Amino acid sequence: QIESPEKKRLRHERISRTVTSHYLKGVYSIPNTKRVKYKSKFNGSIILRSKWELDVARFLDKNNFFWLYEAISIEYFDNEKNKHRTVPDFYIPSHNLIIEVKGLRKDFNNNLNNKIKAIKKNGFNFCLWMEKEIETIRSGKSESLLQNIKKLKKKNA
Repeated sequence: QIESPEKKRLRHERISRTVTSHYLKGVYSIPNTKRVKYKSKFNGSIILRSKWELDVARFLDKNNFFWLYEAISIEYFDNEKNKHRTVPDFYIPSHNLIIEVKGLRKDFNNNLNNKIKAIKKNGFNFCLWMEKEIETIRSGKSESLLQNIKKLKKKNA
């Protein structure tokens, strides 16, 4: 389900207020989170959750991909058949592509395979970008990543 930019903005504001409130009350902490503000070519000023996400956003803007950040919510089931929702990082509508940026921390990768299965089952193309892909972007040698994205557009045409 794709949200309109206005609906997404309102959802993010609501989530931000809730997260801030819970954090200030000590209900939970946000471990090792380095929020990064970025002025996107297509999305205006947004807050990203990591420097890796910032690298991906810059890469997508530099290569003129229209993208949305955390615009889709997908239901999935864990190994015990409990229902959850995942909100993938980047969505490129022209390629029906979701790009998920993940570090190596195990708590970030819980249920990752179940999330990927649900994303693909819902008809999306999917790329998981981890340290190798981020280093490729940072090195400026990202032609292989571009080619992978371009292949997906041809596949969907």
